[in-house]
Amino acid sequence: MGFFSFLGSVASAVVSGIKAVGGVLGAVGGWIVDKIFSLGDTPSYDSKTATVDQTQKVNELLEKCIQGYSKEAEEYDKLAQNIIKANFYTIEEKLSEINKASDKPIIDNFVFESFKSNTKNINKSLDKIYSKQISNTFSLNNNKLLNILKLDKGNKKNDKLRDLAVDTVTKANNTLLCELSDFTKEQQNFISEKLSEYMTNRKNTLITSKNETEKILASLKKD
Repeated sequence: MGFFSFLGSVASAVVSGIKAVGGVLGAVGGWIVDKIFSLGDTPSYDSKTATVDQTQKVNELLEKCIQGYSKEAEEYDKLAQNIIKANFYTIEEKLSEINKASDKPIIDNFVFESFKSNTKNINKSLDKIYSKQISNTFSLNNNKLLNILKLDKGNKKNDKLRDLAVDTVTKANNTLLCELSDFTKEQQNFISEKLSEYMTNRKNTLITSKNETEKILASLKKD
């Protein structure tokens, strides 16, 4: 398989991943709005002056909110992992095709091992990316949430809670997209260097062979 064909295949995989990530963001609107109204209907809450009982009640609402998001968030977590796996599988498959198309392997085994190791690391770093973002956001350790909870109940509070939830999922999306794009570009650049190195070495070998052949022919002609 040619070098440019390989890059085209990887680029297509990245584009597919980007579209899938974008699809996640487009689908979250409904289930985000449904889960925040209980928080929006709470009286003004200030963590600095609140009683233990008030704090406990707010924490219970936050836990219900997170639980309400859990099922959908877990589905998007799985989708994110599937997107990552699909992109990385495409790259690994194309690398194997390059080696099969050559009489001598161009991509060394250590490249495949390194690639697998990096894949595991990024899978680990992006594991449960949506669930974690939601849990971190709807926590009394989050100052943005605390500022919203200080507001009196009503539409303004509901709107800000909804915006906070949407921003949370958007942040998770952007993190997933950036990590996926950066990793794939790194692999492309690395593989490009390997293929360029291979082509240069092959060219030098051909030049050396040509020079040696010319010397032999010249010697035979002289004899």
